[in-house]
Amino acid sequence: MFYGRAVLLNLIDAGPQHLRPAIFRSLLHEACDRIINPIYGAAGLLCNGTWQLCQAAVEAVLEGAPIVRAVGEGGARKR
Repeated sequence: MFYGRAVLLNLIDAGPQHLRPAIFRSLLHEACDRIINPIYGAAGLLCNGTWQLCQAAVEAVLEGAPIVRAVGEGGARKR
């Protein structure tokens, strides 16, 4: 499902001030999971033992670098 920028900002703003960074990071992880593995997302990354791909994608986004997206079972390509 796609959420617009305003909806995401409202979601973050609805949380308590001290939890907003965690809410943002959670949304960022979900977005990165879906870019890396559009079919299975976070569940797929956890189940097949490749959670480190999500961690790397989150760090890449925070640094302004490209994200690597999974292709099939074993390959990867830049997006």
